[in-house]
Amino acid sequence: MLECEALMALGLAGPQTRVVLAGDHMQMGPKLFSVDDHHRSNHTLLNRLFHYYQGQKCDAAQNSRIIFSENYRSTKEIVEFVSTNFYVGKNDVIKANGNVPPPANGNALKFHHVRGECLLDTGSMSWYNKEEVVKVAEAVKEVLEQWPLTWGPKDPSSICILSDGCQVWQMRKALSKRGLNEVHVENLANVQGKQFRAVIMTAVQTRDSLKTSHLPGLELFNDARVLNTAMTRAQSQVVVVGDAAALCCFGNCSKVWKSYIDHCISNNSVTPKHFTKDFFMKDVMETTRFQKPEHVDESSTLSDAILQELKDDYELLKKEHNLDEDKWKCKDFNNHRSRSSYNISDVDADLLKYQGMCNGKLVREPYNKGYVVPFDNPTSRIRIKGRDNMGKTFTGDEVVLQTAKVISITKQSESARVLVCLLEDEDHSKPRQNSEDKFIKRTMIPIAKSAPKIRILISKRKRNCIPIWEKMHGQWTTAAFERLDEKLKQNNVFVVQIIGWKENCYIPLGNVIDILPIGSSLVDGLRILNEEFKVEPNTCNPDEGLFSQDEDGTHREDLSHMITFTVDPKEAKDLDDAISVREIGEHEYELGVHIADVASFVIPGCELDKEAEQRGTTYYSGSVDPVHMFPKELSTGTFSLLSDGKQRRVVSLMFKVNKKTNEIIGKHKLQLSGIKSNRQLSYDEAEAIITDRYREGPAFDSVEDCVTVAYRFAKARRKDRLGSDWAYSQPDDKRLPGKRKANMMVEELSVLFNTLASKDLIDSKETLDCTPLRCQSKPDCEKIKDFKAKCGELIPLSFHVRHKVEGVDEGVDEGVDEGVDEGVDEGVDEGVDEVGEQPSNCENIRILTKVWEDIQSAARADDIDKMVDLIAADDIHPPLQPVVDQFRKCFSKAKVICSNSHSREVFRHYSLNVDSYTQATSPIRRYMDLISQRLLHSIIHDRRAQYTTPEIATLCSQSEDNLKNAKEYEQKAEQISYAVSMKKQSASKLAFVGSPNRDSVPVAFPFNKNIFRESVSVMYKDLQLCDQPIFDEENDCITLTWKRRVYAVDTMQIHQELQMTDYGPCVELPLTTWKATVEAIDQGNWDHAKSLTMEANTKQLEKQIILRQSSEMPPPKSKSCDSKEQEEQREHEVDIHLRLQRGDTLQIQMTTEVRRGYNSPAVQLVRIKPRFEICVDHVHSAITCFAKYAEEPSKILYRDTNEYVQIWKPLCKMESASNAVDDSDSIVIENLVVNFRQKQEGILTGSFFLPIACITEWAIECNLSKCLLCIRKRGLTLPSTPEHSALADPRVFTWVAHGVTVKAEPKNLQMKEVKWSSMSITCRWRTFLIKNTSFTVEIIPKSLPDIRKEEAVENIPYACDLVKAIALGKHIPKEVKPMWNHQRKELPYGLPQFNTSQHLAVEKALNNTFTIIQGPPGTGKTVVGVKIVFGFFELNAKSPRTNVDPRDENKKQVILYCGPSNKSVDPCFFYCYTEYLLRFGDRLRPLRFYSQHVEMLDYPYPDCALQFSRRSIRQERAKPELRSITLHHRMREDTNPFSGQIKDFDLRILEKGKKLPAEALKEYKKLLVKARKYEFERHDIILCTCSQSSTPNLTKTVSARQILIDECAMATEPQALIPLVCNRPEKIVLIGDHKQLRPIVNNVHVRRLGMAKSLFERYHTMHKKSAVMLDTQYRMHKEICEFPSQEFYEGYLLTGVEQPSSVLRVDNKTMPIVFGDIRGKTVSLVVNTAKGNENSKANEEERIKVIDIAEKLVTKANIEQQNIVILSPYNAQVSEIRDGLKKKKLDEITATTITKSQGAAELQSDLEKAPGPFQASQCSDGRRQDLSVGFHIAEGICPLSVQAAQQSAATAQLHK
Repeated sequence: MLECEALMALGLAGPQTRVVLAGDHMQMGPKLFSVDDHHRSNHTLLNRLFHYYQGQKCDAAQNSRIIFSENYRSTKEIVEFVSTNFYVGKNDVIKANGNVPPPANGNALKFHHVRGECLLDTGSMSWYNKEEVVKVAEAVKEVLEQWPLTWGPKDPSSICILSDGCQVWQMRKALSKRGLNEVHVENLANVQGKQFRAVIMTAVQTRDSLKTSHLPGLELFNDARVLNTAMTRAQSQVVVVGDAAALCCFGNCSKVWKSYIDHCISNNSVTPKHFTKDFFMKDVMETTRFQKPEHVDESSTLSDAILQELKDDYELLKKEHNLDEDKWKCKDFNNHRSRSSYNISDVDADLLKYQGMCNGKLVREPYNKGYVVPFDNPTSRIRIKGRDNMGKTFTGDEVVLQTAKVISITKQSESARVLVCLLEDEDHSKPRQNSEDKFIKRTMIPIAKSAPKIRILISKRKRNCIPIWEKMHGQWTTAAFERLDEKLKQNNVFVVQIIGWKENCYIPLGNVIDILPIGSSLVDGLRILNEEFKVEPNTCNPDEGLFSQDEDGTHREDLSHMITFTVDPKEAKDLDDAISVREIGEHEYELGVHIADVASFVIPGCELDKEAEQRGTTYYSGSVDPVHMFPKELSTGTFSLLSDGKQRRVVSLMFKVNKKTNEIIGKHKLQLSGIKSNRQLSYDEAEAIITDRYREGPAFDSVEDCVTVAYRFAKARRKDRLGSDWAYSQPDDKRLPGKRKANMMVEELSVLFNTLASKDLIDSKETLDCTPLRCQSKPDCEKIKDFKAKCGELIPLSFHVRHKVEGVDEGVDEGVDEGVDEGVDEGVDEGVDEVGEQPSNCENIRILTKVWEDIQSAARADDIDKMVDLIAADDIHPPLQPVVDQFRKCFSKAKVICSNSHSREVFRHYSLNVDSYTQATSPIRRYMDLISQRLLHSIIHDRRAQYTTPEIATLCSQSEDNLKNAKEYEQKAEQISYAVSMKKQSASKLAFVGSPNRDSVPVAFPFNKNIFRESVSVMYKDLQLCDQPIFDEENDCITLTWKRRVYAVDTMQIHQELQMTDYGPCVELPLTTWKATVEAIDQGNWDHAKSLTMEANTKQLEKQIILRQSSEMPPPKSKSCDSKEQEEQREHEVDIHLRLQRGDTLQIQMTTEVRRGYNSPAVQLVRIKPRFEICVDHVHSAITCFAKYAEEPSKILYRDTNEYVQIWKPLCKMESASNAVDDSDSIVIENLVVNFRQKQEGILTGSFFLPIACITEWAIECNLSKCLLCIRKRGLTLPSTPEHSALADPRVFTWVAHGVTVKAEPKNLQMKEVKWSSMSITCRWRTFLIKNTSFTVEIIPKSLPDIRKEEAVENIPYACDLVKAIALGKHIPKEVKPMWNHQRKELPYGLPQFNTSQHLAVEKALNNTFTIIQGPPGTGKTVVGVKIVFGFFELNAKSPRTNVDPRDENKKQVILYCGPSNKSVDPCFFYCYTEYLLRFGDRLRPLRFYSQHVEMLDYPYPDCALQFSRRSIRQERAKPELRSITLHHRMREDTNPFSGQIKDFDLRILEKGKKLPAEALKEYKKLLVKARKYEFERHDIILCTCSQSSTPNLTKTVSARQILIDECAMATEPQALIPLVCNRPEKIVLIGDHKQLRPIVNNVHVRRLGMAKSLFERYHTMHKKSAVMLDTQYRMHKEICEFPSQEFYEGYLLTGVEQPSSVLRVDNKTMPIVFGDIRGKTVSLVVNTAKGNENSKANEEERIKVIDIAEKLVTKANIEQQNIVILSPYNAQVSEIRDGLKKKKLDEITATTITKSQGAAELQSDLEKAPGPFQASQCSDGRRQDLSVGFHIAEGICPLSVQAAQQSAATAQLHK
């Protein structure tokens, strides 16, 4: 606007007004006709003030001027044109930072040449052009037809046509006829401030009309500002329709228009087709020939002060930051097409460099790590570590980096923000947060470990449904909902798109856009794999992007007459290479290696080429068709060297060869050729030809002759290249030793081609600086030194390694794939296990029997090459395979570099032993090979290279990433394929043992490196060992021990066989023979090598019984078994030992498991002995094998008992299965006949019979109707050879089925029938429907507590109304009777005085049917419990029960006091009994009822199955202080009428060597039952665990009128239900504290589904106000109490009495809490044993310190030992501390785990370095406890451990 117009608005300004003037003087200015067009902008207020401020030097003036140089509206091509032609003449001063997508063809600027006729409309006196109207309508239609998806929904209203006068009306009329009314048609003056997706301008005027027109009135021709305004209205495309000569020859804008049309011609975006550069120039010259030249005033632009300032700033930036003119800043770099999409120009890069920053592309790695590849130096990597430094980035993002921290993202990778994820388990055991949010937050875990977790939101109104979103018109809408349950989560993966990442959030927000089934087929797996790796079929048009003709056809030599053949995999169709051979003289022949000439087809920079560059490679997926880099029609057709009789274009390496010596004669020649393939051979076909003919002389008459000649030449070249190491080649599934002559031929010729091609490229001046090279440096000398120290004894035996360690500069071949370069150096430092010193047998070496047979067979057949290949293949010889793997770890990674980035010394490839190496032999399937081929074209025709140094450097970096992704993709595809095949047919594989680790033994599969590239770890915890593995570090071996109950008809024979050593399928060869054979091969003495092989004296290794000394294999100690018991155990149990060292073999059967969203191979069975194997499958996946995943988690409220059972029954079965397998108390029965019946497809039922005599003899006392079964059949022959079977793999397998028993009932007096139903079955079960087939049956008993939990849940529908109401969370029925009159008076028998909260708790318990009492430690809940029991006793005495259930009429009414474990009952009652209950005399008659496990420790009897249980090993004995009230002791007192007979039996059992007959044992058990009943009937209070409360002997005798459950917050809900369901109580009291330890649930899935939330916690959460909290503690010092009170009890926990000060002093200050920093070494247990569970930890340094402190507390502080407790989260540490205390004579100090602690002065030993999960302590009933690190994160542990400190002492915590 004019200045006067602006002043009207400024007149409204006040003193506080801030004025901003914005505009662009280079766009359309005000209409002022008194001055020239380009001077109009000088009459605006903006320009005047800007010029004025430029002349002022003050800071205010300098800071008030801002020039924007970034455009966010238009795509890059438009912005660069505008920047160059309307501003300062440079395309990068104004930058495109809006990431605006261009058209589909990439051309944002387009021109249609239409000469037409310009006509005058007499009505409006304006012009129009009919021809241009038609063309513009066609252009609109074309834009709509080619509308790309990146522009969003097709929108005609976002297209604008610009013109003037009558042409506007003509256009609107024409578009209306075509139904395009939505398209905008505007005058030029009306569009300022608007934007459109595409702008089409029609010039109207022609060269003829302009001769008479008034140019100043034609703005498109004469006013550059109007033209600039028009062009910059476009976001993605500008289309101009007009007469080219008119635009370029008339008016002030002619130079701009000429530049525009030149740009369109050079980018092939001009029509018609004949409008070429030559045509255009001739047309312009013809028009200007008779035209008077016009003066164009450029001074206005050159003298423009604003533009000059913009230009000066740009030039100053260059000068200040001293732009380098080195190799990375070459002239062409700005125009490098790979950089065309970057948002930061070189100017920005220099500015960033000046500020210590750089910009590049980011790659994420796992564990919040990654690196950035700088754009200005793509060969380097800048490492980034940490979540904060990584920022909100994803792989592929273009970022700005400062000091290894991402500070901004300049361009996001959209594809990387679509991720395949798993839904993280929701922990339903945690309390729900009652927030006001409308959404529930769930977490998605990407399959790719490098990506961050993602948050998704689910509406609370539909909390059980997961929304599937889709984006329409830029808005997210819900397309569908899927029911969210465990079935959906377990069987599917989720495709999630990132939609945002808020500040201060660790993870981004996403939407689920698709759900993919995991499925069971290869197709399902590859669908997920393709989604993860963003692999899609190439949909480029195969007819576009190709040269119309062979431009180099005139230089192509016709070689169709030569015999030519290809050798590829049988199913391959993309054939890259061919070989030709012809005889050219008596002593010579010519050999050619031909590579498909893809470069002669594909136009550089076209869409086809760009797509191939982005993909980088072809993705192979096993037996399924690959996803080709180019469209399939091209890869398998046009480009491929098929033998279809058609001539194919190739790049050929031709050379002459001496027939006799196979040496190359003269210089090779690289040329372009045309060939016709005579035969397409598979590797197997070529192998057969070579094997049959290679010993004969050369012939050239047939394809077979030429194949043989080529092989002989390749073999000679290999010997020349590799020297003494020529015979070694790393095997894989496609290149099996003894069957890879054809592979070696193709590989060697490919190496030759690539080597000579690289030499010619780096020797050529055209490609000297831009050749991509693959190089590998020498091994690290220090690593070699370490390797020699570790493997020194075996190195001389290795064919491959023995020559290399003497001098690391010798060549080594890693083995190469069909394309050579793929397998050359991959995996040289991946996943190879440590190898230590191995005891070598000084006389023999072990060789696989099958391999040795093949070696001898080859020797007899005179197949020397096969024999040598088998002998030299170290990887297939068990003792040598670990050595080769360890040697490979010394290698450095191979990398791709640009030849100009390093000196020539670096070009060398160590593994291949060549001076330089490129990749040019696979252009159909690798983009870098195509680049190399284009460079070869350049040197063949002596023309300039098509690529610059920085372009090649960038491509090399991209190639590394692409090949890495393709390699990972291919291996995953192979694993999926193998896993799917294992679903149909399990198969055994022979594995080679690596060096054992502390927690696992690694096994390798050298024949299947495509599937198992790294070693597979067999975890010790999955092998169910009976003791910790014994490591022999000196000999690098480990001994594993099992103690198993194995029975059969002939048990003794079975036990003897299990004690034999099995050496596997190996023979032993004398070392002297092996060394002599290797030496003969080195010297080429083939006859001697043959004779040594055929005459070798081998020894087949046989089974031997190993008799070990006690010192060599000490038996595990057990407190519960004396020598007599151990002797009895040996009749039932057999000790099995396995010694493993690196180089041993192990037979492993594989199966399938779902891992991170894919079907993946997994270990199913590990064969320990021929008749003993471990089913790792059910150990590792107990729930999958023996149960079904619960579909719903636990709830707060339930509709009815059916819903309750439906939810809790599966949870209980899951926990039962997991616990049963963890207990490892299985019974194996060999040769048991099992009958099968098919229930339905895939499900079997069956039965087997067990003789009663065997059940008795074998001490099978478990509930056979509640067991898990693993049924196995060994030695079955495979129906066919599996697809992935290796040379030495067994041809037999073991059939496996898992099931559960459903019924066990006597069939007759001699037999019991056990019926079962299958849960999971491996393949081929139909053959077992035959009757009388024998199997190995492993019976896995469920624990009694778990069985009783299941029964309690199942019986909820039959429970009393009160119990059902509690279970369902419904209203609790109140008592009808008058309230119990409890007076707050002095308590009887010296009980302490109660505080208010304690009185309230007792009143509620006595007057309500259901009471919740929360008792933090030290608050006197023990005494409160005693008072409640006393109150119930008095109530029962005064008011006998009247409404007795008919089933309980003859039962004694008792008070039941129980808890989840013995430790929750004993301390309480021990304290009550000794302090108070003894004062009651005989009024209260309590009875402590222990489980049979505990009873057996005091009174064992022969053949009791409990003695074999691992629980019994750790079981603590009954409290001796409670002996007078303990049931199993009272049964033997004189007051019991059966005591005499029982004690007689006890004496007989104790007699040495005496064993009770079966009948006597039955009588003994009957006596025990009667004696128990007698005691139950004479006692009023029964104390027992929850599970013990449902013992049939108890429930048949008594009925609980009132039930108290102490420590109820530590009991699972089903556990708490056991006493409630089996009784019909009037009152129920739950006492506990959910802020302390929670229920112990081993299985993480069961825990998260809600099992870890106790019934106590559920009700406390629901009815917190009605629960009673004991709020005053009397134990802790006030300062100690302060922390837990505030942290866990909302400040409500008070201190009742003033406690003495602490005895601990630090720096002469008394400290109630002391923290000790001890940095010791933590040692973890790897399996469950008596000392602790798997992962239980011990720390020697902490043990020493804590015992020292305890000693000082006793000796210096005079604290009695009984008043000190030492706590640790780990049983292993507790065990070590106890041993140390005994040595110090401090054994009266209690050392225990946190769960078992009950208070006193406390020392805490905390072994963890940082928060994390661990397996901690164990309950008294033997259950393993799964905790979090208590002192770090677990809410329940900290208050328990801290509050346990007694008043007179303090808390000292030792922490590592």
